[in-house]
Amino acid sequence: MLSPWARRFPGLNRLRKIVLRPICDLFVNILRVAAPVHARWGPPKGLYSEYELLQQNKTAGRVFLKSQQTPLLPPHSLREASGMDQDKFQPWPVFWIRHDEARLIARSLVRLDEKKRLSLEGAFGPSMPAVKNDPAYRTCFLTPATRLEGNWTSVVTQLCEGYYHWLMDALPHLVMLPELPADTRIIVPPRLAAFQLETLQWLNLEGRCRPTPEKHLLVEHYYFCRPTSMTGCYNPYAVEFLRRSFLHHADESFVSPRRFYLRRVGKIRPIINEAELLEFFQTRGWAIVDTEQMSLSQQIRLFSQAEMICAPHGAGLTNLLWCQPGCKVLELCTSSYLNGVFEGLAQCVGANYRYLIFKGDYGLRSVVNIPEIAKALDY
Repeated sequence: MLSPWARRFPGLNRLRKIVLRPICDLFVNILRVAAPVHARWGPPKGLYSEYELLQQNKTAGRVFLKSQQTPLLPPHSLREASGMDQDKFQPWPVFWIRHDEARLIARSLVRLDEKKRLSLEGAFGPSMPAVKNDPAYRTCFLTPATRLEGNWTSVVTQLCEGYYHWLMDALPHLVMLPELPADTRIIVPPRLAAFQLETLQWLNLEGRCRPTPEKHLLVEHYYFCRPTSMTGCYNPYAVEFLRRSFLHHADESFVSPRRFYLRRVGKIRPIINEAELLEFFQTRGWAIVDTEQMSLSQQIRLFSQAEMICAPHGAGLTNLLWCQPGCKVLELCTSSYLNGVFEGLAQCVGANYRYLIFKGDYGLRSVVNIPEIAKALDY
């Protein structure tokens, strides 16, 4: 998955990948071979599998799911067109496993074992591109460790910030929390946004969380709970957990429109002729909404009551989580960045999903075709 920086500056990102990244990779890999196992300098020397440890009964743990079902793709699927393999990554076992005196490193706090190997699943393996993008895989020096006594688990990974990743990648770790010791505390990112704090409060977990800026921890008893799916992929298990946990927190006093266009204000992937598009929707009697100006409980109410939604690709569409079956959704995409994550999310909740692709430039900007949108909305 591309980072926000990479999507905002695609030209610089290509230069980084073609020129700078290979040079840095060469240097890091030389250190990977040269550094002694027990030295604090040098990156991880390899990978190990948590799931294999569990299968070999080398430590305590339990498998929740061996796999979620592989989704059936609709004709002309956006997931297929994106080339991100978002219809794959199964089987993906979901489990928890216990480690004593666990060493967690880097911003993503991935476990490093006594042989200086990095946890494959902690770095969103088995995809090697995902593992290599994890900051822990490239960490070349460890500062002195901060010790945490007692029982701990974590929702911190390379992808735990931002609205989508918090809901779909971070919080689903907690489906396994009831099986862990009752005094288990939770490692969370150092700075939490209002919506992150609100979800933790709704789960009655705020008092058990530790905002954690350190990049090197030594944890007495660490319970690793694997992410429930590769990020961006079909994940009905996480969707069911989130709907069960949060749908009842919808703001019943919020008067929500049944049909609306979701704006992206000041974001990447801008629509050049947005003014024309907004006028089109206002003429049809649709509301224009900006979810960043709404509380989480209002967003849940808005999407749970929706009949028809149109929106450009963006994190606001994470709120498809709250839609009712049959809700009609039209996503507007730019040809220079295709991502089928919300097609999969719509499939999980039973929404009636379609998408349109408009030609985009290197800045991910596009001009939408209003008559084409009008035709698509009349289906």
